Amino acid sequence: MGEKAASGVLSARDDARMLDLTAQLLLADDPEEIWARVGLEIMSALPGTAVLCKDDEWTATAGRVLAWPVTRRPTAAQLACIRGGYPFADGGRAIPDGRPLLASGVAGRGPWDDSEMHEVTRALFGTRDVLALRYDGGGPGPVRGMLVHCSEPGGSARERAYVARMHPLLRGMDSHVRLLRRCSPAPAVRAGACEYGLTPRERAVLVLLAEALPATAIGRRLCVSVRTVHKHTENIYRKLGTRDRLATVLRAQAAGLLPASGRI
Repeated sequence: MGEKAASGVLSARDDARMLDLTAQLLLADDPEEIWARVGLEIMSALPGTAVLCKDDEWTATAGRVLAWPVTRRPTAAQLACIRGGYPFADGGRAIPDGRPLLASGVAGRGPWDDSEMHEVTRALFGTRDVLALRYDGGGPGPVRGMLVHCSEPGGSARERAYVARMHPLLRGMDSHVRLLRRCSPAPAVRAGACEYGLTPRERAVLVLLAEALPATAIGRRLCVSVRTVHKHTENIYRKLGTRDRLATVLRAQAAGLLPASGRI
Protein backbone atom coordinates (compact mmCIF):
# COMPACT_ATOMS: atom_id res chain seq x y z
CA MET A 1 0.00 0.00 0.00
CA GLY A 2 3.02 2.34 0.41
CA GLU A 3 1.83 5.85 1.27
CA LYS A 4 -1.80 4.83 1.31
CA ALA A 5 -3.56 4.74 4.62
CA ALA A 6 -4.59 1.40 6.08
CA SER A 7 -7.68 0.25 7.96
CA GLY A 8 -10.04 2.44 5.99
CA VAL A 9 -8.44 5.79 6.98
CA LEU A 10 -7.85 7.79 3.82
CA SER A 11 -4.65 9.76 3.43
CA ALA A 12 -3.94 13.26 2.19
CA ARG A 13 -2.43 11.59 -0.87
CA ASP A 14 -5.81 9.96 -1.63
CA ASP A 15 -7.48 13.37 -1.57
CA ALA A 16 -4.74 14.90 -3.69
CA ARG A 17 -5.09 12.16 -6.32
CA MET A 18 -8.86 12.67 -6.46
CA LEU A 19 -8.44 16.41 -6.91
CA ASP A 20 -5.82 15.86 -9.60
CA LEU A 21 -8.09 13.38 -11.38
CA THR A 22 -10.97 15.87 -11.28
CA ALA A 23 -8.81 18.62 -12.76
CA GLN A 24 -7.68 16.32 -15.58
CA LEU A 25 -11.16 15.03 -16.38
CA LEU A 26 -12.70 18.50 -16.61
CA LEU A 27 -10.40 19.08 -19.59
CA ALA A 28 -11.26 15.75 -21.24
CA ASP A 29 -13.48 15.92 -24.32
CA ASP A 30 -14.43 12.25 -24.68
CA PRO A 31 -17.08 10.79 -22.31
CA GLU A 32 -15.71 7.28 -22.79
CA GLU A 33 -12.23 8.42 -21.81
CA ILE A 34 -13.59 10.01 -18.64
CA TRP A 35 -15.15 6.81 -17.30
CA ALA A 36 -12.15 4.74 -18.35
CA ARG A 37 -9.80 7.01 -16.41
CA VAL A 38 -12.09 6.97 -13.36
CA GLY A 39 -12.24 3.18 -13.44
CA LEU A 40 -8.49 2.81 -13.78
CA GLU A 41 -7.88 5.31 -10.97
CA ILE A 42 -10.14 3.35 -8.60
CA MET A 43 -8.36 0.13 -9.51
CA SER A 44 -5.02 1.83 -8.86
CA ALA A 45 -6.10 3.15 -5.45
CA LEU A 46 -7.84 -0.01 -4.22
CA PRO A 47 -6.93 -3.69 -4.19
CA GLY A 48 -10.24 -4.47 -5.90
CA THR A 49 -10.54 -6.99 -8.67
CA ALA A 50 -12.58 -4.98 -11.18
CA VAL A 51 -14.64 -1.82 -11.69
CA LEU A 52 -17.89 -1.80 -13.67
CA CYS A 53 -19.84 1.28 -14.73
CA LYS A 54 -23.58 1.43 -15.45
CA ASP A 55 -24.66 4.48 -17.45
CA ASP A 56 -27.87 3.34 -19.14
CA GLU A 57 -30.82 1.02 -18.60
CA TRP A 58 -29.93 -2.63 -18.01
CA THR A 59 -32.02 -5.59 -19.08
CA ALA A 60 -31.01 -9.22 -19.47
CA THR A 61 -30.16 -8.64 -23.13
CA ALA A 62 -29.33 -4.93 -23.41
CA GLY A 63 -27.39 -2.16 -21.70
CA ARG A 64 -23.68 -1.37 -21.81
CA VAL A 65 -21.43 -2.75 -19.11
CA LEU A 66 -18.23 -0.69 -19.01
CA ALA A 67 -15.62 -2.80 -17.27
CA TRP A 68 -11.99 -2.53 -16.21
CA PRO A 69 -9.74 -4.42 -16.63
CA VAL A 70 -10.83 -4.68 -20.23
CA THR A 71 -8.83 -7.88 -20.74
CA ARG A 72 -11.49 -9.90 -18.93
CA ARG A 73 -14.44 -9.48 -21.24
CA PRO A 74 -17.62 -11.25 -20.05
CA THR A 75 -19.57 -13.48 -22.41
CA ALA A 76 -23.15 -12.62 -23.38
CA ALA A 77 -24.46 -15.02 -20.71
CA GLN A 78 -22.17 -13.53 -18.07
CA LEU A 79 -23.24 -10.01 -19.04
CA ALA A 80 -26.89 -10.99 -18.67
CA CYS A 81 -26.15 -12.29 -15.18
CA ILE A 82 -24.26 -9.13 -14.20
CA ARG A 83 -27.07 -6.87 -15.44
CA GLY A 84 -29.76 -8.77 -13.58
CA GLY A 85 -27.80 -9.66 -10.45
CA TYR A 86 -27.01 -8.00 -7.13
CA PRO A 87 -26.59 -5.24 -6.17
CA PHE A 88 -28.20 -3.56 -9.22
CA ALA A 89 -31.02 -6.11 -9.43
CA ASP A 90 -34.28 -4.56 -10.68
CA GLY A 91 -32.31 -1.78 -12.36
CA GLY A 92 -30.70 -0.61 -9.12
CA ARG A 93 -33.66 1.56 -8.08
CA ALA A 94 -33.59 0.21 -4.53
CA ILE A 95 -30.10 1.67 -4.02
CA PRO A 96 -30.13 5.20 -2.56
CA ASP A 97 -28.03 7.87 -4.21
CA GLY A 98 -24.71 8.49 -2.51
CA ARG A 99 -24.48 5.65 0.01
CA PRO A 100 -22.33 2.68 -1.02
CA LEU A 101 -24.06 -0.66 -0.53
CA LEU A 102 -22.66 -4.17 -0.64
CA ALA A 103 -24.14 -6.91 -2.77
CA SER A 104 -24.07 -9.15 0.31
CA GLY A 105 -25.92 -6.42 2.23
CA VAL A 106 -28.64 -6.09 -0.39
CA ALA A 107 -29.13 -9.83 -0.88
CA GLY A 108 -28.05 -11.18 2.50
CA ARG A 109 -24.81 -13.04 3.09
CA GLY A 110 -26.14 -16.50 2.35
CA PRO A 111 -28.18 -15.65 -0.77
CA TRP A 112 -25.27 -13.62 -2.15
CA ASP A 113 -22.77 -16.43 -1.62
CA ASP A 114 -25.13 -18.85 -3.39
CA SER A 115 -26.10 -16.46 -6.19
CA GLU A 116 -25.24 -16.89 -9.85
CA MET A 117 -23.88 -13.33 -9.87
CA HIS A 118 -21.33 -14.28 -7.20
CA GLU A 119 -20.37 -17.41 -9.09
CA VAL A 120 -19.95 -15.56 -12.39
CA THR A 121 -18.00 -12.58 -11.04
CA ARG A 122 -15.77 -14.76 -8.89
CA ALA A 123 -14.85 -16.76 -11.98
CA LEU A 124 -14.29 -13.57 -14.00
CA PHE A 125 -12.60 -11.30 -11.48
CA GLY A 126 -12.03 -13.24 -8.25
CA THR A 127 -14.87 -11.25 -6.68
CA ARG A 128 -15.94 -11.97 -3.11
CA ASP A 129 -18.28 -9.00 -2.74
CA VAL A 130 -19.35 -5.89 -4.68
CA LEU A 131 -19.63 -2.28 -3.54
CA ALA A 132 -22.31 -0.37 -5.45
CA LEU A 133 -22.48 3.42 -5.62
CA ARG A 134 -25.28 5.30 -7.36
CA TYR A 135 -24.57 8.86 -8.51
CA ASP A 136 -27.42 9.89 -10.85
CA GLY A 137 -29.13 12.07 -8.24
CA GLY A 138 -32.24 9.91 -8.06
CA GLY A 139 -33.98 11.72 -10.90
CA PRO A 140 -35.85 10.29 -13.89
CA GLY A 141 -34.10 8.08 -16.37
CA PRO A 142 -31.88 5.04 -15.92
CA VAL A 143 -29.99 4.43 -12.70
CA ARG A 144 -26.32 5.26 -13.20
CA GLY A 145 -23.62 4.05 -10.90
CA MET A 146 -20.43 2.13 -10.36
CA LEU A 147 -19.66 -1.36 -9.08
CA VAL A 148 -16.35 -1.90 -7.30
CA HIS A 149 -15.56 -5.59 -7.01
CA CYS A 150 -13.78 -6.56 -3.81
CA SER A 151 -11.46 -9.48 -3.10
CA GLU A 152 -12.79 -10.14 0.41
CA PRO A 153 -16.32 -10.61 1.82
CA GLY A 154 -17.84 -7.30 2.84
CA GLY A 155 -15.00 -5.34 1.27
CA SER A 156 -12.33 -3.65 3.34
CA ALA A 157 -12.88 -0.57 5.50
CA ARG A 158 -10.59 1.34 3.16
CA GLU A 159 -12.59 0.30 0.10
CA ARG A 160 -15.85 1.43 1.70
CA ALA A 161 -14.34 4.76 2.79
CA TYR A 162 -12.71 5.39 -0.59
CA VAL A 163 -15.84 4.66 -2.60
CA ALA A 164 -17.90 6.93 -0.33
CA ARG A 165 -15.33 9.74 -0.72
CA MET A 166 -15.45 9.33 -4.51
CA HIS A 167 -19.20 10.02 -4.63
CA PRO A 168 -19.04 13.82 -5.12
CA LEU A 169 -16.47 13.40 -7.89
CA LEU A 170 -18.51 10.70 -9.62
CA ARG A 171 -21.72 12.69 -9.39
CA GLY A 172 -20.02 15.74 -10.87
CA MET A 173 -18.47 13.64 -13.65
CA ASP A 174 -21.87 12.09 -14.42
CA SER A 175 -23.38 15.54 -14.99
CA HIS A 176 -20.34 16.62 -16.99
CA VAL A 177 -20.46 13.52 -19.20
CA ARG A 178 -24.17 13.93 -19.95
CA LEU A 179 -23.64 17.54 -20.97
CA LEU A 180 -20.66 16.60 -23.14
CA ARG A 181 -22.78 13.98 -24.88
CA ARG A 182 -25.33 16.64 -25.70
CA CYS A 183 -22.65 18.84 -27.24
CA SER A 184 -20.38 16.27 -28.81
CA PRO A 185 -22.37 14.48 -31.57
CA ALA A 186 -22.19 17.38 -34.05
CA PRO A 187 -18.62 17.92 -35.30
CA ALA A 188 -19.46 21.58 -35.93
CA VAL A 189 -20.20 22.11 -32.24
CA ARG A 190 -16.83 20.72 -31.23
CA ALA A 191 -15.02 22.63 -33.95
CA GLY A 192 -16.73 25.87 -32.93
CA ALA A 193 -15.81 25.34 -29.29
CA CYS A 194 -12.19 24.85 -30.30
CA GLU A 195 -12.27 28.01 -32.41
CA TYR A 196 -13.39 30.06 -29.40
CA GLY A 197 -11.08 28.23 -27.02
CA LEU A 198 -13.89 26.86 -24.84
CA THR A 199 -12.93 24.03 -22.52
CA PRO A 200 -15.27 21.03 -22.14
CA ARG A 201 -16.35 22.38 -18.74
CA GLU A 202 -17.13 25.80 -20.20
CA ARG A 203 -19.17 24.11 -22.94
CA ALA A 204 -21.15 22.33 -20.23
CA VAL A 205 -21.83 25.60 -18.40
CA LEU A 206 -22.79 27.27 -21.69
CA VAL A 207 -25.45 24.62 -22.34
CA LEU A 208 -26.96 25.24 -18.91
CA LEU A 209 -26.82 29.02 -19.37
CA ALA A 210 -28.86 28.54 -22.53
CA GLU A 211 -31.47 26.68 -20.48
CA ALA A 212 -31.88 29.84 -18.34
CA LEU A 213 -30.76 28.08 -15.18
CA PRO A 214 -29.51 30.36 -12.39
CA ALA A 215 -25.98 29.95 -11.10
CA THR A 216 -27.16 28.06 -8.02
CA ALA A 217 -28.98 25.49 -10.17
CA ILE A 218 -25.99 25.15 -12.50
CA GLY A 219 -23.78 24.57 -9.47
CA ARG A 220 -26.09 21.83 -8.18
CA ARG A 221 -26.25 20.19 -11.60
CA LEU A 222 -22.46 20.15 -11.97
CA CYS A 223 -21.70 19.62 -8.25
CA VAL A 224 -19.59 22.78 -8.01
CA SER A 225 -19.85 26.01 -6.04
CA VAL A 226 -21.67 29.11 -7.27
CA ARG A 227 -18.32 30.89 -7.26
CA THR A 228 -16.94 28.30 -9.68
CA VAL A 229 -19.98 28.73 -11.93
CA HIS A 230 -19.41 32.50 -12.00
CA LYS A 231 -15.75 31.96 -12.88
CA HIS A 232 -16.64 29.69 -15.81
CA THR A 233 -19.30 32.18 -16.92
CA GLU A 234 -16.80 35.06 -16.87
CA ASN A 235 -14.43 33.00 -19.01
CA ILE A 236 -17.22 32.23 -21.50
CA TYR A 237 -18.16 35.92 -21.76
CA ARG A 238 -14.54 36.87 -22.35
CA LYS A 239 -13.97 34.22 -25.01
CA LEU A 240 -17.20 35.00 -26.87
CA GLY A 241 -16.74 38.77 -26.49
CA THR A 242 -20.06 39.31 -24.67
CA ARG A 243 -21.15 40.95 -21.43
CA ASP A 244 -24.36 39.22 -20.38
CA ARG A 245 -26.18 35.90 -20.59
CA LEU A 246 -28.61 36.82 -23.38
CA ALA A 247 -25.92 38.14 -25.67
CA THR A 248 -23.79 35.09 -24.88
CA VAL A 249 -26.55 32.61 -25.73
CA LEU A 250 -27.38 34.46 -28.94
CA ARG A 251 -23.71 34.54 -29.95
CA ALA A 252 -23.36 30.83 -29.13
CA GLN A 253 -26.45 29.95 -31.17
CA ALA A 254 -25.22 31.97 -34.14
CA ALA A 255 -21.83 30.27 -33.91
CA GLY A 256 -23.37 26.79 -33.73
CA LEU A 257 -21.98 26.15 -30.24
CA LEU A 258 -25.22 24.83 -28.73
CA PRO A 259 -26.86 21.44 -29.33
CA ALA A 260 -30.48 20.94 -30.31
CA SER A 261 -32.90 21.94 -27.57
CA GLY A 262 -33.95 19.42 -24.98
CA ARG A 263 -33.12 18.90 -21.34
CA ILE A 264 -30.85 16.16 -20.05
